[in-house]
Formats: sequence, structure tokens, C-alpha cells
Amino acid sequence: MILFDLALHLGMSDPEIILTWDYDKLLKWLAYFQIRPFGWQEDDRTFKLLQVQGVKGRPGDYFASLKPFYNPPITTNSLKGLKGSYMYQLLLSAKGGEVLPVLGDL
Repeated sequence: MILFDLALHLGMSDPEIILTWDYDKLLKWLAYFQIRPFGWQEDDRTFKLLQVQGVKGRPGDYFASLKPFYNPPITTNSLKGLKGSYMYQLLLSAKGGEVLPVLGDL
């Protein structure tokens, strides 16, 4: 069933996906739609309208599609990538922006 939803969402036919995509590409798209499920925008909009009317609570309590959107899994690998980056070192050394090198100095 998810293949048909994927095809509809991407504007493709299911045979087109089956015949032209490799398995890794299909798995990547399925992983993407686990984080951003089908219809999350409509649910988010509806929840914001409910908040204006006084509804309290978290979005995931009312709409299951919003749970992965508002509570993405944070992995230690994503933080390691940031802390090991050149940009992170620049941010640590900046005190008022004076220490940041000009583009030509890189």
C-alpha cells in the first residue's frame, strides 16, 4: 500500500517506480516518508487552528502523523558531525565576529 501512496505523492505510476528505481532508492524514500508522513502538512495546519481555539497539548497527541515531525530522533552521529566540522570550530573561536576569516582566507 505504501508504494501506491509514494507513487501518488511523487506524481509517478507504481510500475514506473518498480521498473526504474533500484532498491536502495526506494528504501531512502520510504525512510524519508517515515519522518515526513503523508498528510502531515494538513494535520499540522489543523492542529494550529485547534491551538487558536484553545486546545492544549502536543501535536502528536492529536495527530499520529505529527509525532515524527515534532520529535525527530536525534542520533549521536549527527552531533559528532557538527562538533568535528570546520564551521563548529569557527563558531567556538568567534567572540564578536572579528575572528571569522574572510572567504578569501579559507
